[in-house]
Amino acid sequence: MYSLIASAAMVTIVARWLGPAGQGTIGAANAWATLLATMGSLSLGQVAVHHATVRRHETWLPETMGTLGMFAMDVTVAAWVVGTLLYVGTDGRAFGAMPASALAVASLMVPFLVWELYGANLLTVTNRLNIYNSAQLIGRTVGVVLMAVCWFLRFGVIAALAVGVISQMIIACVGIRELFAIAGGGVRATVKEAKALLRSAARLHINTVTGYVYTSLGVLIVNRYCTPTETGWYQLCVSLVNVLLVVPLAAASVLTTEVVRVGPDAAWRLQRRVLVSVPLLMTGLAVAAAVCAPVAIPLVVGQKYIPAVPLFQWSLFGIVGLSLAAIMASQWIGRGYFWQLSASSIVVAVIHLTATLWLVRRFGMFGAVYANLITSGIAILGNGAFAVFCELRYRHAVGGVASLAVVR
Repeated sequence: MYSLIASAAMVTIVARWLGPAGQGTIGAANAWATLLATMGSLSLGQVAVHHATVRRHETWLPETMGTLGMFAMDVTVAAWVVGTLLYVGTDGRAFGAMPASALAVASLMVPFLVWELYGANLLTVTNRLNIYNSAQLIGRTVGVVLMAVCWFLRFGVIAALAVGVISQMIIACVGIRELFAIAGGGVRATVKEAKALLRSAARLHINTVTGYVYTSLGVLIVNRYCTPTETGWYQLCVSLVNVLLVVPLAAASVLTTEVVRVGPDAAWRLQRRVLVSVPLLMTGLAVAAAVCAPVAIPLVVGQKYIPAVPLFQWSLFGIVGLSLAAIMASQWIGRGYFWQLSASSIVVAVIHLTATLWLVRRFGMFGAVYANLITSGIAILGNGAFAVFCELRYRHAVGGVASLAVVR
């Protein structure tokens, strides 16, 4: 709940302070930093969840944490080199109207984004959600306070991006001490662990990349073909949807811990109840948000954002698909269905990317929303089918235990 409130406060401050054009620049710069971090992370944090599930009776954390730390440093350097070459090679055209200074400051966020992708999963599988919650609370509080100070002092876009870097740094680093203690004070990177992680990453990372295509690439495409102001309207819409998604993402973190603790089949008993209750809750929240949006958005962030109201209302139709995807992720990963998840994700990503490019060129920023809704519908069908599969597996497992009890 605090994360939801803090996120809403951050969106409000930035919108009031910098307006749609400034917010569009910030959204695009952060999206590029997230793209570089996501592409380079190789999904190793999620792979660590599967390894922890399989090796839950072994001492796995020292090697895994040390190896992930090594990968984080390598990924950061590679991301900075790729970003620089892309900017120089295209003379900045690939980044639209974004100034080089904004991109440079946003790129400082990359190492902390990468480690959050790793560290958050390690804290989850070691049942230290309270530490991750503390990191979120401290980082977001500092971010909101610093952003308010910058607003009061009338600083510009660069200051806002720097605040984002500081906030992300705190979130990423708070849990390192706790993980180090759990690992017994000795972490080490090994070639054996690196190879094991990379083997699984080769199967899973495609899904992570395609997930980014769905969640964030729309901002970059709108930034490329529309004005900075339109990018700001669309980015506000995305930010508000992400605020609502705090609920299913929090549920997903708890479910991941449960899957690691008892295994995917045993965890399904809890997960199927969440699979019903959370989408119902999100539907209610979406309806309430859609009704309040015409009054709340202009009141909170200003009259300049009135064009974002219909964008946000249309986007709310995709909230159920996003919720199902978050809730079912731990089952896909816990069962080790990396290739299956990646193959289905490739199909969805190709559809989404093609639809976004075509629809944005034809309908502007609304085209990105329409593409999101198409993909959300596909996500409902895919995750719904997988939920049926998990239910059948669970019933078979329960039936087998009952039969064994009768025989005994």
